[in-house]
Amino acid sequence: MSYLVEPMNTDVLAQILLQLDPSQHDAVTLMHGIAHSQTALSTAVTGLLKRELQTFRDNNVLTNIVSQNAAQNLTLGADMNAATETLVELSKARLQNVNEQIKDDI
Repeated sequence: MSYLVEPMNTDVLAQILLQLDPSQHDAVTLMHGIAHSQTALSTAVTGLLKRELQTFRDNNVLTNIVSQNAAQNLTLGADMNAATETLVELSKARLQNVNEQIKDDI
């Protein structure tokens, strides 16, 4: 006699196996439970892998945005440096002109 009274949520294959050999009721029910557990585990692992892949993609997009921002900042920094150097050169030239005018006035 089976210690499992009714098979829980048996699928069609389990029902066919039970009809072929009712003495294997426990084994079929346990095999069905194991198969169901393995399917649930596989689904969970697949879900975790999908989330990890999406997180990797999101991080990759974020890394690309940060890299582009850094490249723009470096370009702006170089432009500001060039502008500063130009301003210094213009200031030097202006100061030389003022010094020459002062010398001429004296």
